[in-house]
Amino acid sequence: MAALKEELRRELLDELGQGQWIDQEHSVLGRNKHIRACRRLIREDSPDVHCQDGRWLLRASALDREIQRANRLLLESGKLPETVPPPAMTPVPAMPLAKAEPESDVEDETGIYASGWLERMRGQR
Repeated sequence: MAALKEELRRELLDELGQGQWIDQEHSVLGRNKHIRACRRLIREDSPDVHCQDGRWLLRASALDREIQRANRLLLESGKLPETVPPPAMTPVPAMPLAKAEPESDVEDETGIYASGWLERMRGQR
């Protein structure tokens, strides 16, 4: 059990170590919320934040936690709108089927239909 726990811990640390870093310009939180989250995490002494040349970088796993935190705060504050199911779809009347004209023109040996087909294409029929 201890070996399995150690292996799991090692895999988790490796996965977090090679994590993806999200720039403030490419964050789904938006630039301002991203920077506020980074500053808050810096104050908490988190290893998931890094400031490089004025650009705030946040690890993707920490970004997911920030999104969950923001959603939880919205839910607790009651600012989320009430969920309402979409209105029922109205049935669409069936389209009448087009009547097929019997093919009286027989294809000749050249592979070209007779003149009736040509007339229909020109709109003369």
